[in-house]
Amino acid sequence: MPADDGPDLAQVVVLGALGVLAGGSVLVLATGGVAGMLFGRGLPSLGLSEASDVLVALPGALSDPRLAWPDGARGVLPGRTAFLVSFALVLVVAVLLVVAGALLVSRVK
Repeated sequence: MPADDGPDLAQVVVLGALGVLAGGSVLVLATGGVAGMLFGRGLPSLGLSEASDVLVALPGALSDPRLAWPDGARGVLPGRTAFLVSFALVLVVAVLLVVAGALLVSRVK
């Protein structure tokens, strides 16, 4: 019986890419939600599959992040500075959650 050496490189690369896409899409959804609620005119309507499209289009629309979003969501979103502030808030909360989770896990061991 052959020994199991674990996942091969292709599996690791594919799973890593899917993880980055999923995590980035969640960050896009959270940032858009925070930006719309705090600085815009409400919560943008966007699904997770559309969020991945926004994630891909975002690097080309950094001067006005609204342009990366679908037409129906652009109307409730604020401008660039508010997006950057919203992204910073989301990132700080995400980092704090990861640190808190790591501390809880380390205490359980």
